[in-house]
Amino acid sequence: MTESQPSARQLLESNLDLIQDLIRHVARRHCLRAEEAEEFSSYVWLKMVEGEHRIFRGFRGRSSLRTFLTTCVHRLFLDFRTEAWGKWRPCAEARRLGEDAMELDRLISRDGHSLENALEFLQRRRGIALRAELIAFAGRIRARRRPRQEGEEVLHVLPSAASADERILERERKAELRKATGSLARALRKLPGRDRLILRMRYQDGLTVRKIASVLEIDDRRLYRRLEQCLARLRATLEGEGVVSC
Repeated sequence: MTESQPSARQLLESNLDLIQDLIRHVARRHCLRAEEAEEFSSYVWLKMVEGEHRIFRGFRGRSSLRTFLTTCVHRLFLDFRTEAWGKWRPCAEARRLGEDAMELDRLISRDGHSLENALEFLQRRRGIALRAELIAFAGRIRARRRPRQEGEEVLHVLPSAASADERILERERKAELRKATGSLARALRKLPGRDRLILRMRYQDGLTVRKIASVLEIDDRRLYRRLEQCLARLRATLEGEGVVSC
């Protein structure tokens, strides 16, 4: 590697926002619930730093880095699904009807799309003609049952016995939370890419300081001090925007 070529680590640190955008795009495209999206995000970030940034060391410049990372994140999603659900295979009828039917089977039975959304995807995005045989087959597909855990958001649709005062306090609490979340996002954007990566690995992915130090090749004690400095900078920025820390 010449001096003008960035290292794999530098490529990662300078493209954190791009990777996060790609993760969000894939999560939205596949209709992931909040918990699944968080798990997928953690899975991608771990793979990005695994094996001394093996993914970035595989970049040869034959395409743009954005195209390369887009492909990588989509492939990681397939790996993520396989680990969670096992290897998916189209049903015998889909294989008999051909590639269009197998794609339809994948969208409905594996990825959980509604019949309407799956047909629209094939017709508008893939330009596939919706033959009567294909539509009839679509109506026979049943989504395969997957282990499902409900998140806290389900609680919000349950009947509530809270008083009017309690509901007002809850709205105020949510408004304060949105304010704090926005301030935190702005504060993180002001940090160098390497510091943001360290914070993400520590507090989003839950890695120990020793593990992060090993992956990033940093001395443990230096990493502890760096984390303290990052948190101090975040705290100062939040307090400057009127977010009171507990």
